[in-house]
Amino acid sequence: MSAMQNTDLSLSEAYQQASDILEACDGGSTASPSQADNCSRLLAHCKNLIQLAALFSGNEDQDDLLTGHIKYLLVPFLMAELFNSQPQHGAGPLLRLQQLHEALQLYSEFLQLCDRYGFLVGGCRDAYTAEEQGTTPDPGTCRNQKIERFKRSRALKGLVQQVRLRKGAADEEGGTEAAGPGVVGGWDEEDERHLWTLQLEAAAIKALEARPMIRQEMQLLQHAAKQQQEKAGSSTARQQQAGQGSSDSSNTRDSQQRAVLQQQVMERLAGIAGQLSLSGDRQA
Repeated sequence: MSAMQNTDLSLSEAYQQASDILEACDGGSTASPSQADNCSRLLAHCKNLIQLAALFSGNEDQDDLLTGHIKYLLVPFLMAELFNSQPQHGAGPLLRLQQLHEALQLYSEFLQLCDRYGFLVGGCRDAYTAEEQGTTPDPGTCRNQKIERFKRSRALKGLVQQVRLRKGAADEEGGTEAAGPGVVGGWDEEDERHLWTLQLEAAAIKALEARPMIRQEMQLLQHAAKQQQEKAGSSTARQQQAGQGSSDSSNTRDSQQRAVLQQQVMERLAGIAGQLSLSGDRQA
C-alpha cells in the first residue's frame, strides 16, 4: 500500500494493518524492507491521528480511557520495536545510531504514557521511577529485579494467550462487544480492558529491558563511528600529503628543466657573440 493510501485509512484500520504485519514478521525482526517501510508509515499515521484527536490527555486517568482506545497506547512501543529490531545489512554505525536514538525516545514515550495512566505496577514502576530519577540500585537488587521481570513476563505471556483463547471462543459464539450489546459467551468490556492491560504490562517490561541495552549499543556505535571518522581523516591527510609531495617533485623537475634551457640559451648567445667579434677583427 502506498503512502498516499495509508493517509486515507482510519485509526483502527491503520492500527490493524500494522499489527497484522508485525504479527506476521515476529514483531518486525523478519520483516522485509518493504514491509518495514509500510508498517512504519502505518504506525506514523496512527500516531498523527492520535495526536490530532487528542485521545490521551494529561488530565485523565486510567478510568477515563475508552476501552477501544487503550490499545493505541501501544503505538509508540510498536514503532520502537520496529526501529530496534530491523537488521542493518552492513549499514554504517551512524545509521544504526539514528535508529536506536528513535527507538529509545519512543520506548521512553510509551513508558511515560503507561506511568501516567497507572499501567506500570509493582517492580516495573519501581524500576522506571529509579531510572528516571537517575538512581542505580546495588547489583544484587538489579539482578533480583531482572529475575522478577523475567518471571512476570513469562506469566503475562501465558495469561494473554489464555484470555485471547477465551475471546476467540466468545467470537465464535457471538459474545464479544463487536457482536452487539450485552454479555454472551462470557466476554464483556471488562474482559477487553483486562486483555489490553495485560498486553501493556508485558510491553512495559520489554521496554524497560530494552532501554539499557540500547544505551550500551549506542556507546559502542559512537566509539566505532569516532574511529571511522578518525580513520577517514587520516586517509585524507595522507592523500593530501601525497598530492603535495607529487606537486613539489613536479615543481623541482620544472625548475631543473628551466635551468638547463637557460644554460643552453646563454651558451648559444656566447657563441654568437664570439663569432661577431672575430668577424669584426678581420674587417679591421
